[in-house]
Amino acid sequence: ATLDRRVQQVTQQLEVKLLAQARLETLRYQLNPHFLFNAMNSIEALSREDPAQIPEVVRRLCECLRYALHPKKGGLATLQQELDAVVSYLGVEKVRFEEQLAVEMDVTDDARGQVVPEFLLQPLVENAVKYGMRTSDMPLRVQIRAGCANDRLQVEVRNTGGWSRVSDTV
Repeated sequence: ATLDRRVQQVTQQLEVKLLAQARLETLRYQLNPHFLFNAMNSIEALSREDPAQIPEVVRRLCECLRYALHPKKGGLATLQQELDAVVSYLGVEKVRFEEQLAVEMDVTDDARGQVVPEFLLQPLVENAVKYGMRTSDMPLRVQIRAGCANDRLQVEVRNTGGWSRVSDTV
């Protein structure tokens, strides 16, 4: 019985440690350092080329960081909250890519109120931009669509890029 209790304690400690590591990795992903560096480089470039745009870019960047650093209740958010975070992200990327990035959103009102895991949409859109920029004719077009059918939320993120093998992108 004592051995079983000790095994259970060690297992619980390991689970707590793994959960903490998973949370840290999630935070790192949410604060995507490449995105932050690119955003800061864009702001630096704007300081020379178009300083009037800096407040808007900084505001959008702050919105991205605020969303990443303030977890939602139970790790869930409405699709509208996810869309708001994505719009902020895309606002920063639009400064970086200018006319080379075009975004289209078609989201029904009933889909906007649906509850989803937080950061469901962000990595999909980031990948659509990142890999689409490598494989698409310009401008890259990113489409975000969402609606409800048969009591299910359907979300689609597309880009005009092509498939590439992992070895092509490394």
